[in-house]
Amino acid sequence: MKSLKRFLIPLLLSVSIILSACSGTQSGGNTDTSAADTTGPVSDTKDNASDVPPEYSYSQAVENAYAFLASITIDKDGESSIITNDSNSLAWSASYYLDALYRGYCATGDVAFLDQFSIYVYRIFELMADEDGDGYLSWGATYEENGVFYRYNEYAAHSGMILSVTSEFVCLIFGDPALAERETPFGMTYGEMADYLIDRAVNHAVLAFECDWREDLGVYVNRPGSYNYSGEAKAYSLPHNQYLVMAVTMMNFAKVSPEHRDEYLDRAEKMLTVFKKSITYYPYVGVISWNYHDPQYEGDYPERIEDYSHGMLDVRAAVAGYESGLVFSLEDIELFAHTFETVMFRGTEAEPLLSEYVNGKGDSTGSLRLWHYDMAVFGEKIVDRATAYMLNSGAEKSHHSAYALAFHEDTPVPLAFTVTIPADGNGPVDPNRGVFFWQRTANACYYRIEIAEDADFTNIVATRDKIINSSAIIGDLPENADLYVRVTAVNMKGESTVSDVRSFSTAMHQ
Repeated sequence: MKSLKRFLIPLLLSVSIILSACSGTQSGGNTDTSAADTTGPVSDTKDNASDVPPEYSYSQAVENAYAFLASITIDKDGESSIITNDSNSLAWSASYYLDALYRGYCATGDVAFLDQFSIYVYRIFELMADEDGDGYLSWGATYEENGVFYRYNEYAAHSGMILSVTSEFVCLIFGDPALAERETPFGMTYGEMADYLIDRAVNHAVLAFECDWREDLGVYVNRPGSYNYSGEAKAYSLPHNQYLVMAVTMMNFAKVSPEHRDEYLDRAEKMLTVFKKSITYYPYVGVISWNYHDPQYEGDYPERIEDYSHGMLDVRAAVAGYESGLVFSLEDIELFAHTFETVMFRGTEAEPLLSEYVNGKGDSTGSLRLWHYDMAVFGEKIVDRATAYMLNSGAEKSHHSAYALAFHEDTPVPLAFTVTIPADGNGPVDPNRGVFFWQRTANACYYRIEIAEDADFTNIVATRDKIINSSAIIGDLPENADLYVRVTAVNMKGESTVSDVRSFSTAMHQ
């Protein structure tokens, strides 16, 4: 049986590639996974059925999450390497720590995690400057040219990384009026800090890259002389992950900035559409593959398969699109998870590894990225493997710990919570792009929103399951109607808590 399993997985993948090519059933775009490599996904999965991951109790997960919090706790005037104006460090270091603090709050409901988040994010945003003279505040990175070091170039990828996690924090505050009234370590309320962050984001950091947007291509690019991509002076299209972090930023800020809502969602939809068209589907085995970069210009960088690390940024954008009702379906997200669980999985259950590339090829890696934990909502084995990696790599008291806590199988039943937007009896809500917020409740791994024509929910007109964050954008609602909304919070055991029911009305379609 063991040898049969090791034989069947690659065989089925190969058969799927042949059948998919013959039938033309790739629903996303390409029939080749790479210009340099068209053999499709493979699996080097070892037989691991008898291997048992190390145990990791819920109490230990809580202890480790608070150990992480203690390790980076500073007061509002303290010094930390996370506080910097260098966009490279912000993207590939600070954003991870901020995200872990956000997840720590989501898992525990303890505002101590948010207090630390607010200290770091406020100090980071205070360091924004107009370093390239375009009139907009942003962050820059140092690069070298002919022995001269320059400090003013700005990267959409770097800014998008810090802006996307900031936007999640802002949405969290918008969904909890009590939290919005609470005082931060700086004396301002969380609501006032959210307004400050929105202003700096939408009126400065996002606009700093407006000159790099290509409406005809539907993505951000590196225009000549902008140095937006690896310090390059010529025109290059950006890799998928670099424009997709801006898509996540826009989807979240669209929820809290009504004046930018249509613009941001339309732009995010264009970016997500470009990405989805680049994905190759193998429907007979339920896996996918895609490139790191798909050239838009003659002389662009050549295609290559996406790697596991940058690939998780792509996946996170797809998840945000699903939550916002844009481009990606739940079935699409489950394909990402299944690809991770099968084609990309290496090693054993107790000591898991990943393939270097999303098609299962390349060397084995020793690192699971933080956002793999999100995929636990959409796959059966991901959280166990990610936790096993964390324990075996000695990262159990690092920023991984907050993720492991949020998705632990022994997480208690979610606490009571309330739908906050729209307010009860409020309206009109846009039936095309209705924005809904609810309080983030401790112990919830995901949420399910339901909208019905009656308070008993016997005639449900819209539903969306497995929402990781605490907000959603719902479309295709009946126009000029009186409706009801409720949200269910679910933990990893499937235990749930249902919110109160709120009534609202919709407007006429525009």
